[in-house]
Amino acid sequence: MIYASLMSATDDPPTEPVVERARERVLQTLLVWRARALPLFSTMALGFMWLDPRPWRIALLSTVGITLTAISLVELRAVRRGVPLTMNRVRVNLVISGLCQLGMMVGSGGLASPIAPAVLIVALMFNLSAPRRLAAIFVLTVHIPAVWLLAAAHVYGVVPGLVPFTTMSVTGEVVGGAIVAFAYTAFFLAAVTLGQWIRATLDAAVDERVAEQQRLLELHRETARTMSALSSELAHELKNPLASIKGLAGLLRRDVPEGHGKERLEVMRGEIDRMQAILEELLNYSRPVVPLELRATGIAALVREVVALHEGMALARQVTIEAPSGEELLVTCDPRKVRQILVNLVQNAIEASPTGGRVEIGLRSENARVVLDVDDRGGGLDPSIRGALFDVGATTKAKGSGIGLAIARGLARQHEGELTLDDREGGGCRARLVLPIEGPHVAAPAETAAAPIEAAAHETVGERREVAA
Repeated sequence: MIYASLMSATDDPPTEPVVERARERVLQTLLVWRARALPLFSTMALGFMWLDPRPWRIALLSTVGITLTAISLVELRAVRRGVPLTMNRVRVNLVISGLCQLGMMVGSGGLASPIAPAVLIVALMFNLSAPRRLAAIFVLTVHIPAVWLLAAAHVYGVVPGLVPFTTMSVTGEVVGGAIVAFAYTAFFLAAVTLGQWIRATLDAAVDERVAEQQRLLELHRETARTMSALSSELAHELKNPLASIKGLAGLLRRDVPEGHGKERLEVMRGEIDRMQAILEELLNYSRPVVPLELRATGIAALVREVVALHEGMALARQVTIEAPSGEELLVTCDPRKVRQILVNLVQNAIEASPTGGRVEIGLRSENARVVLDVDDRGGGLDPSIRGALFDVGATTKAKGSGIGLAIARGLARQHEGELTLDDREGGGCRARLVLPIEGPHVAAPAETAAAPIEAAAHETVGERREVAA
C-alpha cells in the first residue's frame, strides 16, 4: 500500500516555468553546498581510515572521496558559468551522490555510522527538489535494500572490522538486526512520503500564486493595449488640425511685416513642429511592434553609419564622437530596429555632452553576446528620475517627450537583449546595449509597443537615468 501510494504520483505534474526555475535554483544550491562540504567529508574519511586502516576501508573511502570531489568541482564550475541544469545532470548527480553516501556510511561503520542519520536527511531533501520518480525509486531500490544488506553484514560478520569504533556496534542477534533495518526502512519511507507531501503542497501554492500573477499581468496587458489604441487614435486626430494650423501660420507669416508679429508666428510654427514630433513618437510607441527581420549584420558598420548621421549635430554642439575601431562583429539582428536604438543613444549622448565634450562608443563580445557602450561626459544621472528611467514621460529635457528610451528598451528586449543606463566612472553616463550574437530564439509577435516594455515600468532599476529623445 505504501509503495502504491508513493508511485501514484511518480511523475511531476505540468508546472509553470517559474516553478521549474525555482526548483533548479534549489538543486544548484544543494550542489554548491555539497562542494563546500568536501573538506568536512575528507576530514571524516581520513579520521575513519586512521582509526582502522584496513585495505578495504581505505580503498572504499578513497574512491568515494575522489568521486565526490570530481563531480562536485565539475558542477560548481558549471553553476558559476551559468550552465543550465539539465535533467540528465540531475539524474547523474542524484545517483552518484546516493552511492557515495552509502559508501561513506559503509566505510564509517555501516548502520552504526555516525553519518547514517544524514543519509535520511539527504533522502528527504532530494524528494523535495529532484524529479519524483527518480528520487522515490532510488530510495526504494537502493537505500532500503542497502540497509537490509548492512544489517545482515552486522549480524553475520560478513565484513571484517565493519565498525571502526570498538565502543560502537549493532546487536549480533538476527532479531536485533532486523529491528534496526526495519527502523531505517520506516525512516526512509517516511522521508519519501513527507518529501512528496511537502513538495506537492509547495507546488500547489506556487502554481496558485503564478496563476494569480498571470491573471493580473493579462489584465495589465489588456489595459495597456486599450490605452495604446486610445493614444494612437488621439494622435491621429490631432495631427491633421496641427498641420492645418501650421499651414495657416505660414500663410500669415508671409502677410505680416517684419517685426514682433512675424517672430511670434515663427515661434508658433516651431512649437507646432515640436508637438508634431511628440505625436509621431506617441504613434511609434502605440503602433504594433512588427516581427523581427533577422539577418547577419556587421554591428560596427551599423554604429559608424549612425555616427556619420549625427556628425552635423555633433559639429553644431562642438562634440567629438569616437566610433569603435577594430574587428567587425557579426550579430544576428534586425538592423533597422538596432539602428533605431543606436540613433536614440547617440543623440541622447550628444545632447547630454558639454561644449567641447566627447562621446565614446565601445564595442566588444562577451559570453556569446555583443556589448555596446555609449559614454558621454555630461552631468550623469539625474536623481529626480533615477527610479523611473525608462518610464514613459520621464525626462530631464525641456522639450523632451520621455518616449524614445522606452521604445529603445522595448526593441532591445524584443531581441532578447537589454538596455541599461548607469553613471560612468569619471562623470557622465553610460548607456549599455547588450544583444545575443546568435540572435533571439523566437521573433516577438506583433503587438503594441507597450507590451514588450510594460515590465520595465514596474522594475526598480536603481541607479539608471533617462535622457529621453
